[in-house]
Amino acid sequence: MRCVLFRGIAVFILVSLSLSPTPVSSTLLGKQSDERLAKRAPLVVLGNATEAHSEWIDRRLVTLVKVQVSEILKGQQEGDVTVIVPGGIDTSRPMPIAQTVDGAPEFKIGERVLLFLKPVPEMPGRFLLVGSSQGKLTIKKGPAGLLAHRNLSGVQLYDGKGIQPGVSQTIPLRELRKIVQQVVGESRQDS
Repeated sequence: MRCVLFRGIAVFILVSLSLSPTPVSSTLLGKQSDERLAKRAPLVVLGNATEAHSEWIDRRLVTLVKVQVSEILKGQQEGDVTVIVPGGIDTSRPMPIAQTVDGAPEFKIGERVLLFLKPVPEMPGRFLLVGSSQGKLTIKKGPAGLLAHRNLSGVQLYDGKGIQPGVSQTIPLRELRKIVQQVVGESRQDS
């Protein structure tokens, strides 16, 4: 009798565990090709991250990253841009608060970046990344020239057919420039 009761409880626990939702610690994004990012972004720039600080916007803690623009590949912009990145650290309180957002891009001061941006209308000079972390690429030197590297770890990508884990991607910067230039040329022909 005890053996049957024990098996029944064990089966109940296993079934309950298998039916319970499993927490997912990543962000789900619609997968964006570089061409689609270039079409959706009113501004595409190359530049260097020069400073970062956190602040509260409404009730959300964000990090504001200042990027000194060295080249505009698409759109128009005067001076530097400030990119709003979800998450940050507020050390001004007696008990510091930190908020992280899975899949949010990370910026390092001094790193060279290529950004696909859209302006925040009510905040002049401030921008959001198009495609979230898909819209930020780090530029590094490679054996055959400059490379654009995109880190999508911590992100799940939905492509219309299924969900795939995000992976790091690298593309020669010259190829990415061609994609953006082609999109700019197409939009000029449509005008």
